[in-house]
Amino acid sequence: MISFAEFDNWDLISEYNHINQPDGIVDMIIMVYRNIANEFSDSLRRSFITRLNLNNNYGYLDGSEFTVDNGARRVKTGFWPTFNGEPGGSGVTEIDHLLRKNLSVTIHEFSHYLLGGNEMHSGYGAWAMLDDWGVKSKLVNSFERYRLGWINVNQVDSTISQTISNALLPDYLTTGIAYRLNINSAEGFYIENHQKLSYWEQNNTFGQYGTTMLFGNVENGIYVFRQDGLYGYNLTILPADGRYDWVVNQLVANPWANYPDSIPVFKNI
Repeated sequence: MISFAEFDNWDLISEYNHINQPDGIVDMIIMVYRNIANEFSDSLRRSFITRLNLNNNYGYLDGSEFTVDNGARRVKTGFWPTFNGEPGGSGVTEIDHLLRKNLSVTIHEFSHYLLGGNEMHSGYGAWAMLDDWGVKSKLVNSFERYRLGWINVNQVDSTISQTISNALLPDYLTTGIAYRLNINSAEGFYIENHQKLSYWEQNNTFGQYGTTMLFGNVENGIYVFRQDGLYGYNLTILPADGRYDWVVNQLVANPWANYPDSIPVFKNI
């Protein structure tokens, strides 16, 4: 019989503020489902199983709350913290952990548990543990570290009177040193220096769909994030040399002529 006492070690005091003491709620369960829908050739059966929510990834445990350890502790489902300061849930849900997505989905869904809902996605083409899509890497960017209180970002106010001399900007990943040029509390620029000194930046691969896939390539040099809102989805990457790379993001119907019938929409990355 499993005792969940060893998995009840933290209590939520306030947003991003925990204390190392039990609170009667199990801290973290990662529920991994086999993708059983793909094991059936019958399309109706596949569709039915998919609708059972066993075929997706979530930053929460699905279903109804229940107790363990003879009622001494609760396993909370759902996501959002309640008004009385309780954590929002006791874990995350994912599928095909080893066969298809390895650590990438585990990192992503656990990051929802740390940071919040979909509004905390860090945007297209960014590097982040809570990426949106088109991710450049799963490494934790300075915005996420700062938001969680893991680093003290060097603050630079956008005033004429402030001058920063001899500012040190070593490798970000191994030192945690980054700068934030403040516009206001919700807007600013994060500056990072990437020199690939960290093991995780040198070995930035995750298994996906039966293969090993490299999530982008973080080149050496200075990177700049623009944050134009309180949440991560507003993050965009600005290259230090002031230039963008452009990709065709989608094709849309040509509004001016029948030929060509579609035209490309470009997106900067």
